[in-house]
Amino acid sequence: MVDYAKVRQFTVFVHCIGSVLLFITSISRFFQLDFSSTTFVLSIYYIGFGVLIILSELRIERVLRHFYFMNFSFGKAVFAGFVATLTFSLSLFQLVVGSFFIVACGGFLILGFIYTRQEAKDAVPKPRPSSAAEKPDEQKLPAGGPQIELQDVKKAGEKPADEIAAATSERPTTARDKLPAPLV
Repeated sequence: MVDYAKVRQFTVFVHCIGSVLLFITSISRFFQLDFSSTTFVLSIYYIGFGVLIILSELRIERVLRHFYFMNFSFGKAVFAGFVATLTFSLSLFQLVVGSFFIVACGGFLILGFIYTRQEAKDAVPKPRPSSAAEKPDEQKLPAGGPQIELQDVKKAGEKPADEIAAATSERPTTARDKLPAPLV
């Protein structure tokens, strides 16, 4: 089997060629005779996707955390397939670029099947979701929520909670009680 480091270098090379092709496609679309708003938006997307590819292959940690799928060949394959569908057009050059990304998609899928474990070791760690409960100055609540004393809930004329619990437990269990709740 081929060394993973060489395979990694090859995928970086293929992805960088793809990003250069996207930049050339974007520039060529700006100079088309039938320039429209759709052409302009697609050209901006091509530039953005080319920058994303280059930054992910340079292993910029922030980019790889936000676009976690670019750590793995399967994610690169799906992304290459998506870019291929965007670049297919009536011009010959865009058909070549789209075909390049389709071939890259197939290659990334094959490499994903072969080198899954090595990619997992090489990947940037997933971002941890930040939550307000993790802040050290805040007090964490128990799993059941805040504890409320019985005196806080008891109002005039109401039965205490232990009397309600005793009354409901004395009722005999029927077959209807064992049925699941209706899905409404």
